[in-house]
Amino acid sequence: MFNSIKVNEKFDQSKIIQHYKNTIKNEFSRKIIGIDNMKKLEDGLCYGLTHLFLRYAHANYERTFVTEFYREIKLAKNKGNLTDKSNSFINKLFHSASKIQLLSDRIINIHNTRCDFSYPPQNHNETIENYLIRILKINIIQSSSHKLSSTDSLKFYELTMQLYFYTYFPNLRKNLLKDKMPFEIDCIKEHSKQVKQKCSNHYQNNLSANSIESFFKLSECFQISLLKKILENKNKKYGIFYEPYRSAKKISEYSYNEKMTLKQFKQKIDLRLKRKQDTISDFSSQFHAMGIAIKHLDGVPIFEFFEPNKGLVITTEKEKFFRVLDKVSNNYTFLKNKSGEKVIDANISYADKLHQYPLSDKIKEPKLTNHKNTKTQKDYFSSPSWVLIVIAYSGLEQLIALFDSLLRVNQRDSAFNESGVNSSQRAVISLGVNQLTSTTSLSCKAKGPWLTQLNNPPHTRQFSFSK
Repeated sequence: MFNSIKVNEKFDQSKIIQHYKNTIKNEFSRKIIGIDNMKKLEDGLCYGLTHLFLRYAHANYERTFVTEFYREIKLAKNKGNLTDKSNSFINKLFHSASKIQLLSDRIINIHNTRCDFSYPPQNHNETIENYLIRILKINIIQSSSHKLSSTDSLKFYELTMQLYFYTYFPNLRKNLLKDKMPFEIDCIKEHSKQVKQKCSNHYQNNLSANSIESFFKLSECFQISLLKKILENKNKKYGIFYEPYRSAKKISEYSYNEKMTLKQFKQKIDLRLKRKQDTISDFSSQFHAMGIAIKHLDGVPIFEFFEPNKGLVITTEKEKFFRVLDKVSNNYTFLKNKSGEKVIDANISYADKLHQYPLSDKIKEPKLTNHKNTKTQKDYFSSPSWVLIVIAYSGLEQLIALFDSLLRVNQRDSAFNESGVNSSQRAVISLGVNQLTSTTSLSCKAKGPWLTQLNNPPHTRQFSFSK
């Protein structure tokens, strides 16, 4: 069971949902999120939280996201009230996660609704257009079994008819494309070609009644592609791109999730490790989303696994990381392929050199560097880099200034603002400096990615000061 896995940072999405679900007391969730949306979010926020984790992983802020978000939620529960700054901080994070989650829920509901469609036979002398409308009325407008909201039901109806009219009535295309965004135009054109090719009658001038089910599958793909494009465009704003995956032989070719077995996924990770590539990816079961971040720090791979119900696992051991994947695979329900093997949904980012080229300058919703971390690198890594700093001291103010400058360099450049020298260590350093006399040597041990700026052989650096 996953409970047997030790997490380095605890996290529990249920506590976050609990904080916002009382819309009578929580004005933000009532007015900004909305009462109806909050009811939907009570079922879970895993996809939204995982997507945020992956987004911040592109900036090397993923651990800050986990620790700071959860810490502020716990403070709100224990103290009752947060400062305006902290309240704004968690509200922005929750709002971002909720938008992604609600979009994901719409995608799932569209798919499930279409899968439950019934297709009555076409009536004698009934036109294909009227037949299409009748199927929509039976399954969307008049049905109460699906989970689509009234607004989403009308949208399903509208987009299905738009796809039909665009494909078979060229004289209507100009009006149909009016006021649409470029990605919407590209999407309807792309799916219209598929409809024309796979669902037309003998004369290619209208739908075939025999292909009506295939048409609705393509309509579903069209609508889901529009929603996914919204998320893709948001990611593009941050410079984030995921590998597209399409199966040329299947109607469901517009799914951007790559389904593979756990064994295949591990093989893909092994291949990326051999190439020294970082890996940012989700890891989703049938009903639950989790996240993976594998990064190379000074050539050493660091493995991270984010489970919104449990927390963040961090290890330098590939075998331990793979055992986590095995236990998660046994703990959740996964779809199976024709061979009966469990398959996972995985979207792998193109970014593969994030420690060299993080996207921290682009991701600002909210900018997590405003919140200091409670952990240092020593809490995570088992093979640190050590440096000995030898200082020839002849001026107290200059020596203090040196440590201040080192700390500023660290806070600016270290991965997601984790200090090799944290605030408590800084106080100790300052205390030691104040007790020094002139012409004194100070030896200081510290570790963290910021030390690469000082780590020139033979791992020592001389600093001289004059009054």
